Amino acid sequence: MKKLMLISLLSLSTLSFAESGTSVESNVEWILNETLTKSLASDITRLFASQPNLTQQEQQEAEKVMGQIFDKLFELMKQNVPAITNIYLKYFTAEEIEQLVSLYRSELGQKLILVQGSMMNNIAEFLQPQIINIINDLSSDFAKSDMIIA
Repeated sequence: MKKLMLISLLSLSTLSFAESGTSVESNVEWILNETLTKSLASDITRLFASQPNLTQQEQQEAEKVMGQIFDKLFELMKQNVPAITNIYLKYFTAEEIEQLVSLYRSELGQKLILVQGSMMNNIAEFLQPQIINIINDLSSDFAKSDMIIA
């Protein structure tokens, strides 16, 4: 009788773990769908395509290629939700993942999702001249040194 009860308890604990795992997986999938949106991808694409050294034709081609990359990325993420869930679980508990979903469903979270791409574009545009200066300085330093970069 004790063995039967133990087996029953183990079975129930396995089922409840599986249910919570499914819930966590669906939460991670929801987070991915909400935070990695087409509008965010579009904003990032425009940022890469708007590099000042690109011609109009090169900008259009860059937008097209980046759009294709993001389409593939979205599909790849959908196909790998279980593995991505395991990655999330390395950094967050199931409860914390639920809290992330609650945050993103809140008014503030929805605003963050809405403005995140544009905000990152603004930050990148602001930093771009400074980053170019840093790269130029580093390139000059490397050119002056005996270091060989392959």
